[in-house]
Amino acid sequence: MILRRSVLDGRATGTATVLGNECGVVLWGLAAAFGLSTLRPVSRS
Repeated sequence: MILRRSVLDGRATGTATVLGNECGVVLWGLAAAFGLSTLRPVSRS
């Protein structure tokens, strides 16, 4: 997807696609970390 956007629409669009992709990965990682941190205290009780 990133390569296709870069080739068809230019460098700026490719860069925006990369930044959007990376933001999604970071948010997914934070959500996973938060979810795991909330499950951990519940499993102890």
